Amino acid sequence: MLGFVFLGAGAQKWNPYAVRAAVSPAPMLPHEFGGNGELTFVLGNSGNEVMKRVADQEMTLMITLSYGVPADEDPLASVGGPWAGKFRWSYDPSLGTYMAVQKEDIPAASEGLVSIRYKVTGNSRSSAPANGFNVNLQQPPYTNGVNLTHDDDVSAYTFVRAYDYGDAPASYGEAVHEIDVFKDPGSGNYLNYVYLGRSVDAEPSGFHTSGADGDDLNGSDDEDGVVFPELIRGDTVALPVVVTIHEGGYGVLNAWIDWNGDGDFTDPGEKIAGPVDFFESGTKTLTLIVPTEAEISKPVYARFRLGENKGSPAGSHEWGEVEDYLLTIREKETDQESKIDPVLPSGVPVKFQDYDYITPAIYAAGSVVFKSMADNRQEKTKTITDKFSVTP
Repeated sequence: MLGFVFLGAGAQKWNPYAVRAAVSPAPMLPHEFGGNGELTFVLGNSGNEVMKRVADQEMTLMITLSYGVPADEDPLASVGGPWAGKFRWSYDPSLGTYMAVQKEDIPAASEGLVSIRYKVTGNSRSSAPANGFNVNLQQPPYTNGVNLTHDDDVSAYTFVRAYDYGDAPASYGEAVHEIDVFKDPGSGNYLNYVYLGRSVDAEPSGFHTSGADGDDLNGSDDEDGVVFPELIRGDTVALPVVVTIHEGGYGVLNAWIDWNGDGDFTDPGEKIAGPVDFFESGTKTLTLIVPTEAEISKPVYARFRLGENKGSPAGSHEWGEVEDYLLTIREKETDQESKIDPVLPSGVPVKFQDYDYITPAIYAAGSVVFKSMADNRQEKTKTITDKFSVTP
């Protein structure tokens, strides 16, 4: 709700003012993630007389944007609000400044909102907020000497911030990384803009899901740092991990798999990698041994973190990214496939179609003579036309 600014019993004839500047959202997303928002302020006249539009003596506004530009291709299309129509607008892109000239009478004891859609082009830190704007009001010359000036200037600034969250179920703890998009003021290089895979997106909060896909369902699919091969109990597999390191940054990789599926990454052997240093973009291949007792009756989860050298699967990092994965582990196959004419020692059980046999003593072209265990070891001749499985 708008609130009027009144001067009390000795109210002046005219008192134009600019107040209550705001930036929303605050903070904003960085330029790298399409940060944008809205700038608003309130204009008014707390005097007891209408502030007439007088030719060549109009009230003017100068609005300077900082670390950003109008969000629309046409800068004038970015201007809105109930009181925007009381002014004639122009924009100077070289200065990042709007100029507004009064074109209507301003009623006594009235006020209204002006808004500007804003797009981030530069990133400022929380320690020195600079994403925002300043409004400077120039009163009509005919009001000089009868107008207060302490309320003729107003500004509002915020900063940018982006986070990446893990999206495995909540039992695994919240893992959050601030995505560091800030640059060295001297070289212009990113300081620690690093992430897993080829892309990263920002999230407003953690989205814990049973599919470990809350991040992807609430933004772009950026879980591309690790591509898992088939995981089979007892196997040793190569696990390539792709990272992106911008300019002179670095990151440390740590990773976990909940092998026993008990909802945490804290059991012995569940930390599968780290610390692994990355100083440039590229791929490093991890060697992963799948435990013979790994959970196979339900999916299990993995977590990979690239950022600070911290060894915990939960908690916060000042840069980097976290990626969670849902995995399925299989039992090792005990049957091996063989083709026609298997060379097997006598006495090895053989399963063919729906029968169990003892390996034959005689092999004929295209056929095998078995002693059937199902028919009191009677010899049976079967024509082999496809593969059959051999149980060692």
